[in-house]
Amino acid sequence: MLIRLNESATFSAGFLLLSLVLIVIMVTGLCRNDRRCAIRFYRLENELIRAGSF
Repeated sequence: MLIRLNESATFSAGFLLLSLVLIVIMVTGLCRNDRRCAIRFYRLENELIRAGSF
């Protein structure tokens, strides 16, 4: 049981990290100097962090 919980926690942490990396790539690629766009992605990133850590 503990091993399964640990695996799922590792998987969700890995998924969260991957999604954050993708968001960073999208922000730097699509919104180089557009602050409003960057702020929008920053808020989305915070929502993902909140969703991942319940």
